[in-house]
Amino acid sequence: MRKFVLTFVGVVWCVMVLKTILVSGAQESSFITPFFGAMLDPSWQAHFNLDLLAHSLLLSCWFFWRERSIALGFIFSLCAIGFGALFSFAYLWLAVWKNGENPHHWFRAK
Repeated sequence: MRKFVLTFVGVVWCVMVLKTILVSGAQESSFITPFFGAMLDPSWQAHFNLDLLAHSLLLSCWFFWRERSIALGFIFSLCAIGFGALFSFAYLWLAVWKNGENPHHWFRAK
């Protein structure tokens, strides 16, 4: 199970890095206005953006809860919101890699 999770998270992280490089080179650098502006429209993109924001906030709360240090938890929470999957998948990969074969240890606070 651990090998599968490490491989899956690693592959998805690499895809996200590649996509980020491609999009940042082709698009404008500001993502904030289109992201939050689309939430005001009654469209599927607004639904997707709101869902993504809720997921990012929930994940950032979990990062904050999981870390022993309040300062480190706060920094990781900000990174989860600001960098999305680029940070979150790297964090999850390290959590699985460092905590061995038992899946229960992957997600618990230390």
